[in-house]
Amino acid sequence: MQTALYRHFNNANELLYVGISLSAIQRLGQHQKHSHWFSSITHLTITQYINREAAISAETIAIGKERPLHNIKHNKPSPIIYKPHIKTQWERWQETKAAVEHEITKVNAVYTGEEISKKLNIDHKQLTKCVQAKLITAIHTKGTIAINGIDRRKWLITGWAFIDFLDYLENTEVAPWTYL
Repeated sequence: MQTALYRHFNNANELLYVGISLSAIQRLGQHQKHSHWFSSITHLTITQYINREAAISAETIAIGKERPLHNIKHNKPSPIIYKPHIKTQWERWQETKAAVEHEITKVNAVYTGEEISKKLNIDHKQLTKCVQAKLITAIHTKGTIAINGIDRRKWLITGWAFIDFLDYLENTEVAPWTYL
């Protein structure tokens, strides 16, 4: 399946971000919701590749050579930035992200909260706090909100929303559920 490699630039023509997507325009909308640097984008380029593997290869090379300002993947930050216990989380999130990206194209388009909690090795209540704070987009399904305010609805999370959340986690030094 054709996959797009996109580059976002600011008004000084500095490369902000390089990514791949089946739909670069739809992905731009996701960046609008979740990327602090989105308002700096003034223009973008899109290059189509014959398949995802070719796009991933081109993305890895582009990030390594062009050094976009806001990419984490393939553009490793200095280990000094992270404290040892945070670095361990960051590495786990990196591994989870790589596995999820592979799964999205091969297996799952939607995950339950329990599945994501298990993949991140966090308590389901911690993930619920992130959903309530709108750090990860969830689709509410059957259930109700009780009179006391407890949300008893079930919710699902798309694979792309999960990747966006992993991107968010990569760019933070403190796990969000520790301060929510």
